[in-house]
Amino acid sequence: MENSTKNLLTSLTPSVYDANKFSEKVRELDFNITMDITHLGQSNQDIIDFFLKNKKFIKNIYLSNFENNILKCHLPLGKGNLSIERFLNVLKKNKYSGVLTLEVNDNKQNVAESVKFVKKVLYR
Repeated sequence: MENSTKNLLTSLTPSVYDANKFSEKVRELDFNITMDITHLGQSNQDIIDFFLKNKKFIKNIYLSNFENNILKCHLPLGKGNLSIERFLNVLKKNKYSGVLTLEVNDNKQNVAESVKFVKKVLYR
C-alpha cells in the first residue's frame, strides 16, 4: 500500500495521507508499505520518523524530492526540501534491504545524478 499526499481527492480519507492513520490501516489490513517520501513531505510528515515507526512493513521506497509546491514534485535528489542524505544515512544505519525506486520526473542527466547521489551516500 502506498502512502498518498493530502489533496482535494484524498482529504476525505486521512488514512491515505496522515502518517499515523496510514500506519494503523497497514497493520489492520496486514499489508506492506511502498513509502513515497515526496508524498510524506508534501503532507508535512516526517520521513525519518515514518520510516523508523514502519520499517518492518516497508518493502519499497520511492526516492525523489519536492519544493513547496504540489506541482513541483518528484524532483531529482538534492534539489528540493527533503533532507535526502540524512534519510539515506538512516536507511544505511538501519540496514534497510528493501527496494529503492527512483521516481524522478526529469531528464536522463538528473536521473543519473540522482543515482550517483544514492551511491555516494549508501556506499561510502
